[in-house]
Amino acid sequence: MLRPPGRSAETSAAALEFVPLASGSRGNSILIRGNAGTILVDAGLDRASLLDRLDLVRQRAEGIDGLLVTHRHLDHARSAATMARRHKIPLWATERCLLHQHRETITTWFRYYPGTTFDVARYRVTAVRLAHDAPETCGFVIDDGATRIGIATDLGTSSGGLVQQFTGLDVLFLEFNHDVELLRNGPYSEALKDRVRGERGHLSNEQAATIVRQIKGPRLRRLYLAHLSEKNNTRELALEAARSAFSKAELTRIELIVAEQDCPTEPWRRER
Repeated sequence: MLRPPGRSAETSAAALEFVPLASGSRGNSILIRGNAGTILVDAGLDRASLLDRLDLVRQRAEGIDGLLVTHRHLDHARSAATMARRHKIPLWATERCLLHQHRETITTWFRYYPGTTFDVARYRVTAVRLAHDAPETCGFVIDDGATRIGIATDLGTSSGGLVQQFTGLDVLFLEFNHDVELLRNGPYSEALKDRVRGERGHLSNEQAATIVRQIKGPRLRRLYLAHLSEKNNTRELALEAARSAFSKAELTRIELIVAEQDCPTEPWRRER
């Protein structure tokens, strides 16, 4: 394992762009780019599909400064090792995720630990442990000195420090996985239903709205509703739950956006 490059002492308030490339059970990836660098969070699509999404937003893979992986499930890590190897992208992952990434083939990789803060390019990243049924699953708070972004999908409860760490956010990307009634009456087996609604599964709309109520603040400008189930949720139900977390006055300044599975989602931009 190599030592990551040091963080620049100077932090700029130049433009930043947050672009969800894919969100859902068939693959997840987020692009963040700005003066502090260009990073990917997760690579859950196959390499060809991920390159297509990057092309749609005019981003070359060779221009990516780092790839962070939240956990080892394929819908988040599918092409992580391949992207790191083929395009010489430094890879950040936990030890138990790296064990599944053929790390011997990756030129540059760094191990991070849940609960720690580290640097990727010139972003300050805090890894927040999430309750999920993959070992060492993490969410991230990503900070370039002017904008704080919170990313949390694949969690069954808000335990583990999520509410405490997700403070002062400008952008929140949070799982709104399922509607309780749709899951109860849906096509999944009982065993799979128990997994999804368990404390190491996925957030319901109501659970996500409760988390939003706890961590929303005056800086928040956009909430992305992420990782919606295609069988056990609808956009309308997720948005209804999200709106319930805000007052009418808050909804005049906060945008609610459902993250897309099959195409890049509308980006959030901070202009210079």
